[in-house]
Amino acid sequence: CRLQDGEHVWIRLTESSDWIPGVVSGKAVRTSATREGQGTLYAVRYNRTKREYFAPQNGELKPDIPEIRELLVAGGGWIQD
Repeated sequence: CRLQDGEHVWIRLTESSDWIPGVVSGKAVRTSATREGQGTLYAVRYNRTKREYFAPQNGELKPDIPEIRELLVAGGGWIQD
């Protein structure tokens, strides 16, 4: 999964099971330990003013594409369509 600056994504915060929309913010990525070993962290802007790093390898970041959106809606109502 290679995300680009400005790309719309879904993120899951550690204190919630819901997915919220965000936007990849910046071209720089970080490499850090994830649940699957070394992984890529992307800066994501959400809730207008917040910005944090998220890793797809940790299951906390997904691209906003029709297939993912469909899974999140059908998979338990994690997002509102």
